[in-house]
Amino acid sequence: MYVHVRKSGQNRYVYIMEAYRNSEGKVAHRTIEKLGRYDVLKQKDPNFLEKLKDNIKLRDQFPHYDKIEQENRWFEEQGLNLSYQQGNSLAYCGMPVYAYSDRVLRQLFRKILNLEYVLTYMQSRAKEKFDFNLATLIYHRILAKLFSGSDCVNGTRYSFIGDVFDLKDEHAYLPQVRAMIGAQQERLLSYLLKKAANEARLPEIARALSELNEPTLKNFISSLTSVPQDEQSQKLLFKLKPFLAKFSPKPASAELSGQSFLNEFEALVSKAMLEIIRRALADNGFDYTLSEIERALRHALMTVYIPPQAADDTLYIKLANAYTELNNRILEAFGFEPPLNCSRKNDLQRSLKIKYCSNRDLLGALVYDRFVIPYEDAKEP
Repeated sequence: MYVHVRKSGQNRYVYIMEAYRNSEGKVAHRTIEKLGRYDVLKQKDPNFLEKLKDNIKLRDQFPHYDKIEQENRWFEEQGLNLSYQQGNSLAYCGMPVYAYSDRVLRQLFRKILNLEYVLTYMQSRAKEKFDFNLATLIYHRILAKLFSGSDCVNGTRYSFIGDVFDLKDEHAYLPQVRAMIGAQQERLLSYLLKKAANEARLPEIARALSELNEPTLKNFISSLTSVPQDEQSQKLLFKLKPFLAKFSPKPASAELSGQSFLNEFEALVSKAMLEIIRRALADNGFDYTLSEIERALRHALMTVYIPPQAADDTLYIKLANAYTELNNRILEAFGFEPPLNCSRKNDLQRSLKIKYCSNRDLLGALVYDRFVIPYEDAKEP
């Protein structure tokens, strides 16, 4: 690795680069991390460039192995205990546990179901302007539902590689979110079913409608049959009719009668995501139940080791368990590479397709600021 300063327009930018051999065997170069504008970094610390170069040298002193067995032996030689017991939310030296399977869910939400675009467009059309991002809040609430009981959860704080959030901080926006989603019930349900029908098994998605409250389901069925539909919607309605005819929803209980459509919509999205994952696995010759897939997602975990002599060279350590093989298959089914048992930041970025994230972005500001020892402090006696 090396430091490269590149001019773009009127400014210069600082990058950490890496040389490698491409598929043709030729030497090529790729960006590991974009640090920002040279003048801004220099204003914060006039000696930042020299410190950065020294830090790169320290990073390169750490051994890099191609085989997992070699890395495990290196960890044993360092006296690092990487044992992990289920139910322990602090895996190593009090460091939190992070989930990495949300990279698949993020792709499902953003690119396959295209919900980020739909919700962002919906928010842009609202008369009132809000300080929150509707798509992000709903996505976080869906993660909270899927990862309930996972060791990556500590109270209301959820730790994912590259996405650490606290639901408590987002709770204040809940009334506005419910209002926006509730005003578009039928349109959102129709859109979700069309997308899910293309990506997963229609019967399972259709049966998920029976989980809706009676008023919501009746309004949706009424909208499908009374509102003019495009050709795709008409085909969907034709396929849905056999399932809709069997639905006889019971009146919502007192407990459920106050349940908002937001919760129902999030539950349907979760169901659709799991069904799409199950279909992708089936296409690759693997048969798993939804409950097995959901448990595997919750157990795709890693912790971190931050060596004090080179605090920026954080090691991301995958925690092995009974679901590791299934999680590897889920990642591969959607174009990701399973992380190594021990990954450095650039290895992890490549396998999980994360671009230009610093360790602070991957770990979250709270953990980074608490545990990462600044370079200049590490040099003091």
